[in-house]
Amino acid sequence: SNNARERHHPQQIPAGNYRIGCKTPKSMDRPEQNVILKKYHISQIPVTNDIFDFFIRETGYETDAEKKGYGIVVEGRFSKKLDPETGRASLIINPVIRFQHVEGANWRHPKGPYSSLDNKASHPVVQISRRDAIAFASWAGKKLPSEDEWEAAARGDAGHLFPWGDEWLDTYGNFESSQAGDTTPVTHYGKEAMSPFGLLDMLGNVLEWTSSRPHSADNERSPRLSILKGGSWATGGIITAATRFLERDDTWSNIISFRCAV
Repeated sequence: SNNARERHHPQQIPAGNYRIGCKTPKSMDRPEQNVILKKYHISQIPVTNDIFDFFIRETGYETDAEKKGYGIVVEGRFSKKLDPETGRASLIINPVIRFQHVEGANWRHPKGPYSSLDNKASHPVVQISRRDAIAFASWAGKKLPSEDEWEAAARGDAGHLFPWGDEWLDTYGNFESSQAGDTTPVTHYGKEAMSPFGLLDMLGNVLEWTSSRPHSADNERSPRLSILKGGSWATGGIITAATRFLERDDTWSNIISFRCAV
């Protein structure tokens, strides 16, 4: 739909000097510093199921999850279970986050064969590997944002720690504390939670691939790692725009998505 494509219109981020990293970095986070960036564009929202579906129909592309026949399904501390008989949803509270290899889980069936994309056209696409994200981006004439580009777009000129400012507000994104136990529509949190450049869903909902890699990962033999940003609906505690998540390139799960840059 035109409306969906319009929302994917990239926002322009002006050239400038941007603050990244954090004052008290944890193990893999970067210390606070400034980076100089050229002008670039970045999508207002993560790639949604309806747009990804359009890409698949145009290209016949097969995702890694479909090729390999499984996806990693994360069950957060709060998860929704649908009773197939009645169609009723109940909230289940788990003591820990669980990660399971589920046969038949892929972008169309995020939690496995019994799950679907019903009513999820405007949710971010999940079960996407780094290779899948790059394939979509090149089809769209775009690329994955670098970590610096992603973070500058989330923090704005003033270098806020959160897209909405310097105070943690767990009602401004889909985190573990939301108890949704799943993705939400990309525009669900609206203007209040927007970054200074008008980007939505920068924290919470889904982790997003970047093109950046941790510097320590130069050992050729080990599987290559990428940096993901933004946390997800299964992330507990406080996450900032500076928080880093590391995943193997050949990982895909129901908490991983992406947005494009130009």
